[in-house]
Amino acid sequence: MKHFLVAILVVHGSVNVALADASMRRRAVEVFVLEDGTRLLGVSLDTQRESNPPQEHLRILLRAEWLKDHAPELYDVARQSAVEPDKADPIVELLRDHIEQLENGPQPHLERIGYLKERLQGLLPDDAANDAQPDVVVLELPERLVKQKLTKKGPLRQIAGLGILNGVEIVESGQARDVEAELLQLDPSSVIKDLPSYKRADADVEAAFQRILVNADRLLGKTCRLIRHGDRYISESAANADPMALATEMLSGQVQNQLQELLSANSVQALKKPNPNVAAPNILPSAASDIADREQADVVEVTSMQLNSGAGRAIVAVAVYYRMPPQRDWQQVAAVSATANRGDISQQQQQRILQDDRVRQAATLFQGLGINDSQLANAVSIGAVVEVAQQRAKKLLTEKVTASDPAAAAGLKVLTARVDRLPEAKVE
Repeated sequence: MKHFLVAILVVHGSVNVALADASMRRRAVEVFVLEDGTRLLGVSLDTQRESNPPQEHLRILLRAEWLKDHAPELYDVARQSAVEPDKADPIVELLRDHIEQLENGPQPHLERIGYLKERLQGLLPDDAANDAQPDVVVLELPERLVKQKLTKKGPLRQIAGLGILNGVEIVESGQARDVEAELLQLDPSSVIKDLPSYKRADADVEAAFQRILVNADRLLGKTCRLIRHGDRYISESAANADPMALATEMLSGQVQNQLQELLSANSVQALKKPNPNVAAPNILPSAASDIADREQADVVEVTSMQLNSGAGRAIVAVAVYYRMPPQRDWQQVAAVSATANRGDISQQQQQRILQDDRVRQAATLFQGLGINDSQLANAVSIGAVVEVAQQRAKKLLTEKVTASDPAAAAGLKVLTARVDRLPEAKVE
């Protein structure tokens, strides 16, 4: 199960004030008010049910330093109620087995093996840190101890959780944009995206393991990049090798207003207009997988786009496919999309596109078929919009598939505690 993450700020006060405060609604975190008036700011994890009859528990992740400073009694109870987790990290065994298979293969890829061994080393536990003060506390509370909640939408919760895992000090008080700005200052490869894998569900462990392999093959292997045009898939390498022949083929059966949208940036972008009603499939179709097999690809990236030339808007979508042995099908492992419009482009960008030799060749061909200067200028403008949308999509894709440094996640000291009764408040 996908974990959602949480930070906690503990204060005492009125329940009504806790939920009515407008500033609370603007923050990225959620609000939980306990039966003793304690106010928790954060995001809930998954719900666990235990005992007979089942009893709901809220699982909350909080910054240990903040909890210790602002609610020392609760922090002490958590330390005394620690539940020792299973330290056997399942990703370690998965990686060891995979590395062994690569080493015993007919043609071992030494660079890939070395990269994966570095990732494996980062996942090994540091026994010396076992008794150190935790970085975060996973607090499990019965549902009955929570009187009121103010929940937030998924993206806000995710930002708040990332802030806690990465030590962003303003996460309890800041708005989502403030926390996100702090996170953007970090090296993407060093950002902790999840709890250590031994605290995650099986599906999350498999996804994290797959992300490591995908990242390795994108860095060190062969990526087949395809353009999706309706039901057709076109290799970017083929398009770059002979853009004029490909453009001529694509012109067959097209009407003039479609030609305007085909005139876009850097030759191949002219061919990226799919049926907007067809989403990227979860399994790569045979027409695309045949190309990937011919190119002996390790990873497949499929780019498609939706154009609205009248509004000057483009949506570029990129899907990544990966094949985990012994699977034969290419499974979708990530998908992103980004939008841009004419307000996002500059005159210099349009001039650069128009001066591209391949665009000039395509423009000459299309002008011979009746496209006038005004239509050509519109096509170049749309091409520039596509370029911006594509850059944004590529950035989002990199962030999504980049595996965070396992050493960072493995080094995160997590205290898991179950508290069935709240500590008695001290009399001031």
